[in-house]
Amino acid sequence: MGSNAHRHLELDVQDYQSSQNGGRRDDTAAFEQAIDIIRSNGGGRLIIPGAPDGSFNLYRIRPINLTSHLVLFLQKNAVITAIADESVWPLIPPLPSYGQGRDHVGPRYSSLLHGEYLTNITIRGEPDSPGIIDGQGRYWWDRRRHNRDRYTRGHLVEFMYSSRIRMYNLRLQNSPFWTNHFYDCDDVHVQNVHVKAPWSSPNTDGWDPDSSRNVLIEDSTYRGGDDCVAIKSGWDCFGIDYDTPSENITIRNVTCQGPYAGIAIGTEMSGGVRNVTVENVTFTYANKPANIKTGNTRGGYVHDVVYQNIRITGHIDQAIHVDMYHYHNTPNPSCSNNYQPNQLPHLRDLYFFNFEGTQALTESHEVFHFVGLPESPIEYVFLENISFPTPVSSLGWNCSNVQGSVKNNSVTPWPPCPEFPSVTVENSETMSPWNAFLTFLFLTTAVLGRA
Repeated sequence: MGSNAHRHLELDVQDYQSSQNGGRRDDTAAFEQAIDIIRSNGGGRLIIPGAPDGSFNLYRIRPINLTSHLVLFLQKNAVITAIADESVWPLIPPLPSYGQGRDHVGPRYSSLLHGEYLTNITIRGEPDSPGIIDGQGRYWWDRRRHNRDRYTRGHLVEFMYSSRIRMYNLRLQNSPFWTNHFYDCDDVHVQNVHVKAPWSSPNTDGWDPDSSRNVLIEDSTYRGGDDCVAIKSGWDCFGIDYDTPSENITIRNVTCQGPYAGIAIGTEMSGGVRNVTVENVTFTYANKPANIKTGNTRGGYVHDVVYQNIRITGHIDQAIHVDMYHYHNTPNPSCSNNYQPNQLPHLRDLYFFNFEGTQALTESHEVFHFVGLPESPIEYVFLENISFPTPVSSLGWNCSNVQGSVKNNSVTPWPPCPEFPSVTVENSETMSPWNAFLTFLFLTTAVLGRA
């Protein structure tokens, strides 16, 4: 952060507020003035105080740009809330790996808290009283539902081309669109962050690492209207050209709830996704808890993904859903009319271990869904110790164009598809869990004929 003077600079946003007569309060100028001072000094901490009497202290702002070496600290009962008026939300260019806004051709709205080409950013509240940031999303959701939106809605928090991002002890609610978007970022840590939006809210994902690296999301909760986490890397021709994967992503100790609240990879994954670990996650309601989704126009790949130690209760559609037809023959409308990817998407090395789902209520005839493309089958899928009730209407499996195996008959509903032969591994008391796992992989790859 530079010199010690810069490191220890501390400002109170209330010192920059001005009295206003008439109209609704707008605290944007106070935030911008304080952030400008921190920027010119090479870094510092901006305090957002709560009310002295313990009530909520509300700060209303338009979208603002953050700066490097900043700590934005929300004290107990401090609330940053968005001004819900599209006329004060600036338009910014589409992401280079999307070529347009996600909902509309052309530009998109900025996020409420926005940062580009930054390093060393922390947004945090107090451990026992998370700071609150409210996007006032209903204004935007209603416009979307009634086809009155011309541009893609903004996120609540978005960082682009940035590194060393920290978000701790926060409650993020009512985002207009995705709540947290990390685009082409490196070294992101999220801990004790709680995302909340109505179940009816459209596209209110919790976290979207997008062409980003070294991301850890932990000890957090999501309750909202779309994916708990969605890992992405660009959309069709633009994502292929941008060619920047999401990699080294870990999600752990997270609870997810909502009608679509899975931990998803895709659908926009044209730059590739690799080295993802999802562990110790609880789903109390979700359509597809483990959800890998793509389409034939995406290109890209999903390699080396582990879902392990997963607990699922409540209503689900499928427990594990890997589908390469999620968007079929529906390319990005901003790609050329004759756009075809040079290669089809490729999925391989997907591991699913220790799913406890005996209390789940499956609302479809499928528990396990693995559907690949004939020209690009799903390769090397490994399952072990997974338990769900058998649906009354079927055996619970839907498989095509997939190659996999099950360890020691340890998956229910049983039997699996023919594409998933059982591999027996003798568990010795002297064999470590890691060695047992390596033995399973060795025997499986021999059965599947992998080189």
